[in-house]
Amino acid sequence: MKLAGGEPFPKFMVDSKKEGEKWEEASQAQRKKVGKLFVREQAKTAEREKKEAADAERREKNLEEAKKITIKEDPSLPAAKKCSTDNRLDNRHRADYQTIGK
Repeated sequence: MKLAGGEPFPKFMVDSKKEGEKWEEASQAQRKKVGKLFVREQAKTAEREKKEAADAERREKNLEEAKKITIKEDPSLPAAKKCSTDNRLDNRHRADYQTIGK
């Protein structure tokens, strides 16, 4: 059905249960069942494409809004001082360290 793309579908051949015949045409119930599966799969594919398009649009909108955000240093706080992990114990008792930590 995928190869046919849509209706009218060609004849579907299945393995024959009779001696001497290799193929026989699929029964109406089999064709109906496969047809329903095909229609359901098409609907799912369309829904998935619609959802992906909405997600892409939402991501683009979020990206544009994220570009507008700017990060600035707060002037009301004391200036930042460089501190490495090696001298963190020395800086622990500084007066400005204790005021920020509280």
